[in-house]
Formats: sequence, structure tokens, C-alpha cells
Amino acid sequence: MEEIIDQLEEYFKNSKQEFSIGLQNFQGVREYTKIPLAPLTLVYGQNSAGKSTINDAQQFIYGFFSGKWNSKTTAEYLERWANHNRFTKPLVKGYLGKPDDVVLSVSSITGDRDYFEWEASYHQNQDFVEEGLAHTLFVLGMDVFIPFRIDIHFSNTVDTWAVRQFSLYLGDEICLELILDDFHNDSDTLDEYGLLKLNKQHLVYSLLDTVFVDGMEQFATNYQLKERKGIDEKWFLFDELDIRNELGWKNPICWSEVDCQAERPSTEVLEFRTFFLSLMQVPTKAQIHT
Repeated sequence: MEEIIDQLEEYFKNSKQEFSIGLQNFQGVREYTKIPLAPLTLVYGQNSAGKSTINDAQQFIYGFFSGKWNSKTTAEYLERWANHNRFTKPLVKGYLGKPDDVVLSVSSITGDRDYFEWEASYHQNQDFVEEGLAHTLFVLGMDVFIPFRIDIHFSNTVDTWAVRQFSLYLGDEICLELILDDFHNDSDTLDEYGLLKLNKQHLVYSLLDTVFVDGMEQFATNYQLKERKGIDEKWFLFDELDIRNELGWKNPICWSEVDCQAERPSTEVLEFRTFFLSLMQVPTKAQIHT
């Protein structure tokens, strides 16, 4: 593991650091557009040029990821700020995900401060693996920051606003994706079902693979995570993790098959869930501080 940790430190040190937000189908912004940010950012332009859009986007990102907004509030703001032409005039180029997705992105850096803030709140509500793999990753070294980018896709194709996709880049490469409308049988309703995609070529996956006895594939078999094989060699795919697609961000996982058992989950299961949740939530703490 020490060798992989050294490789991760070097990788993150050499990765590009970017501070920006990205928008798609948000108010007047149609195609996916990145907006660079700095500690002091001056926004100017003519009336109706989109200055308030940037402010509203930052307000939305903070309200959603901080957990201050519940599902109802988030849906109300999406209804107000989503571009109303995304269905009648769908994008044909320059979009992420699906042409009608409302996408907001955050690019920044994260590290030990964000991890410890997340740990303090998460530890109170869940079985938790202290100083486990999540701690190892985000507290690599007090002088090492992890560049990241989060893309979150919202959709209301079935008349209910929900998170449709979540993508996380750590360093210069994508680390994981959650696809929350990946149904087996073309259901016309959103459900608590998701597909977790882990990039097997990312060093973070190599770190995860060293923790479990006989690696990730055996872990998936042991706990019946229904790993899909033979689809794409780049991705390690898990089905049926009971990932919430609702708009509340405080508790995005409802792993009922584990949480509803009388016995305490195994250390391996807790390690996996703790690490997976840390990947989803620790970087979001960084945008709250900026």
C-alpha cells in the first residue's frame, strides 16, 4: 500500500489545479460552459449578459452540497432556474450526459481539512471505520492537495426532479460515476437503484483493491454486489447499491440489505461504504469553504 500512496502523492502533485464552475441548461446557459473563478472574481457585462446566472449557480451549488436545502427546496430552484427550452430545442452538441440534463460542475482542490469536517458529521450517524482507507486518501500528507472536479446531472424526465448522474474526477482522470437511471427494464419511474462505475485504471481503484482480501472482484462476490463483467475493461461496475437519486445530499446511500440486518456489518462492508461516501462528499466540503 505504501507504494501506491507514494504514487498517489506524486500524481496529485503533478495534476492540474483548476478553480471553476460549469453550467449546462442552467438559465440562459445552454451548452456546457466553464467559468473560471479566483479568490477575487469580478464579473461585468451588459444587462442580460448572464452575470446573475453565475451568482445563482454559486448559490445553488452551496445550498445543495452543504445540505442546507432539502429535496423540496432544491426542486423549487431547479424548476425556476433550469432552461425551459431543453426539451423543445434539445442540444445537438457541446453537452455532457444527455441533451436535456441540467448540469452543474465544481472544480477545486480538497484535502485533510475537508476530510476531518466530513468525518466529524458522518461519524455521528453511521457505523464508521476510523483511520481507514478514506483517511489514508484524503490525509495523504498535510501539504498534498487533491485536485477534483464534480459533475452532477439533474433530470425531471418523469415529472420529478432527481439526480440522474454523478461524476468525480480526482487529479486529471475520472475516478467514478454513478448512473441513477440505469434500469434493467425501461421503467418509466425513478427508483432507488443505481449503477456505480469505478475506473480500474485510476490509482484510487488500485488503493481500494489492496484493502480487501483477494481484491475488489472477490469482495463484490462475497457481498453479492452483482458486479457486471465483460462490458468495459476500463470500468468496474456494481449494480443495486441502493443509491438515492433524491435531491437531499446528506445521506445519498440507503444500503438496506446491509443496514437492516440484525448483525453489525462486516469491517470490509463498512470500509467500502465509508470510502465510497467519502469520495462523494469530502470534495463537496471544499466548495463550501471557497
